[in-house]
Amino acid sequence: MMTGNFPQKANIVTAFGALSSKEDSIPHQLSLENKTPYFSGDPVLLNYFPQHLISETHVEAFDIRNDHVDDVTHHYIKKKIRNKDFDFLLAHLLRIDHMGHAYGLTSQAIPDAIADVDKLIIEIITMIDDDTMLIFGGDHGMTVGGNHGGDSLQETNMAIVAYYKRGLMKCKHKNEEIKKVMRSVNDANNQILQADLVPTLSMLLGIPIPFSTMGQILNDLYPVGSIDEENHHQNCPDSNFEVQMLNDNHLNTLQS
Repeated sequence: MMTGNFPQKANIVTAFGALSSKEDSIPHQLSLENKTPYFSGDPVLLNYFPQHLISETHVEAFDIRNDHVDDVTHHYIKKKIRNKDFDFLLAHLLRIDHMGHAYGLTSQAIPDAIADVDKLIIEIITMIDDDTMLIFGGDHGMTVGGNHGGDSLQETNMAIVAYYKRGLMKCKHKNEEIKKVMRSVNDANNQILQADLVPTLSMLLGIPIPFSTMGQILNDLYPVGSIDEENHHQNCPDSNFEVQMLNDNHLNTLQS
């Protein structure tokens, strides 16, 4: 979700004593552009990107029965948003995952944890300004018994939600050949991959796409206001938006 590439087997084996990632990544590209990526949550991510992610919090990640594990991260996120003190703000929440591992998905601990995250999302939506986008998603699913790591739909499927106060650009292409190659979160026949987040975030942040990325830009997440929407029409005929989108996808294709 940060490199857009499959991790090497050795990285998977050493995940809990994670080695610093040598691959190009979103945090690395942000640092090259003198932008500051702040982070709070699971400290494993800090082990992967110690030179690029800035963390000002300490999270106790291995007590899976701690239902207050995300409190520090919640407070930190809201503080950063309130102070408008970030270029990129990344959080990895742990409570739902921990409650699933500890008690299973049928426990009351799960809806309580979900309600806690729902509350945070609403607070973030209320606090962010017109130039900030919220993207929220899961890194994995979970079986009823509270496990993940397998290839079942329960474990590999998860949700992604994006919110931007000005709205998101839409383009209904008349050209069927173009439609076939455009990646959309709304296309039920088009599987969205976690790797697609990386070129999409690069587009949104105005940074180069990390070198080894295998993903494709999610075109539904172009924000209104980033391109001259006055020239935008429902079917995007010769609009600046379509030109920008096609150019970005062309660069994405050359890169991958």
